[in-house]
Amino acid sequence: MDRELPNLEVRGKTARQARSVETKRRIVRAAIDIIAERDLADLTHRLVAERAGVGLAATTYYYKTKDDIVADVSNTLLNDYVSAFENYARRCRRAPRPAMGLRQLVCRLLCNAASKNRADSLCWMELLLESVRHPEDQAFRRLWAGRLEDVWTEIVTLHDGEDAGISARTVIDQIIGLQIVVLALGVDAHSIERVLLHGEDPLVAWSPSEAGNDPADQSQAARLTPKARATRQRILDATVDILIRQGAGAVSYKRVAREAGLTPAAPAYYFSKPSELLREAQNALFENSKERYRTVMTGVDFKALDLPRLVDLTAAVFLREVTEFGRYNLASYGIWLKAAREAELRTRVWEAIRDQGQAWTRIFSIMQVEHASLAAFMAQFLFIGKHIRITCMGTATTDLAHVSQEFRRDLTALVEGRHWSLPENSTNKQKI
Repeated sequence: MDRELPNLEVRGKTARQARSVETKRRIVRAAIDIIAERDLADLTHRLVAERAGVGLAATTYYYKTKDDIVADVSNTLLNDYVSAFENYARRCRRAPRPAMGLRQLVCRLLCNAASKNRADSLCWMELLLESVRHPEDQAFRRLWAGRLEDVWTEIVTLHDGEDAGISARTVIDQIIGLQIVVLALGVDAHSIERVLLHGEDPLVAWSPSEAGNDPADQSQAARLTPKARATRQRILDATVDILIRQGAGAVSYKRVAREAGLTPAAPAYYFSKPSELLREAQNALFENSKERYRTVMTGVDFKALDLPRLVDLTAAVFLREVTEFGRYNLASYGIWLKAAREAELRTRVWEAIRDQGQAWTRIFSIMQVEHASLAAFMAQFLFIGKHIRITCMGTATTDLAHVSQEFRRDLTALVEGRHWSLPENSTNKQKI
């Protein structure tokens, strides 16, 4: 399994001496921190040089363009991630049994992502969502995804898992889903442990404490004339279009006004600050998502819903969301990452996450699932992470062909109380 990892091309001078290697390392580290703290759209050679403590000439010497810096950041983060877990698998092979269970391993990974590795994790998620806008790099992404699946297949196997290939993909998906949610909501390591190690309800443990939306803004929207409401909707539609094409970092009053064909002052008149504009865009995206869900679920007798039917419905909803509405969902996830930096966005993001989690909880409660809320959120994280992985890695027929089987495996484990994420005293003994 330990073989050379794929890399994106980086145009610029190659570092050969130790001093040059260290300069490039500082440049990459500075770029990671800037992307995590601000946004990929804000990254420039000048900002990177200032943060790295090097001259501007150094960044342009080693990297021809901003895209080359981003490519080296991608290579560094992705290869370090795979290498770290290859080392973990190697240590496990030498030991009689793994030092920790899969639940403990994922918990540690998430706790690190929320604390000491937060900048790397935020940057990685930003690049993952951005990658969908670069189809020219799809071959690289699929090669890297294959390496990721290889290493997690071995890890799951070492933890006595069955159907290791399927298990590896679903574990990867749940880690991605968990990671974007804990980053978006600002969940700390202690709260992650409360859920993943102690089985507490995420509805309680992860609810953000920030104040809700500004009632004055809502009141203003309610008082608008029909013409003003139409203008406001044009602004929201333009914002969503920018989110889809360029990401949350590209949203500004000026760009939205230009996209909507309005005066530069119009967005500021209807939305008191850019974060409010993003909150309302998130709300519009989620309401559209709920309407699509209602359409699919019309006529379903939830009281008579059994596991096979649940798997079929979940796979059907998922395939539609990936193939027809994938970019709308990624636009929403871009706002989630913005919330990781701007706490005032978290209430609206939490409303979307909570609403979906409660819908899953109602289904699992009807099916008399133990730890229904935790199981429901793990199903939701699986859905979110699988959507991000398949869409961003380049949707392929083989990926879509596995969807039903993967949902069947994990939803069955969640319903029967033997999923890796559930407390060990669930209905059936915990089993991967």
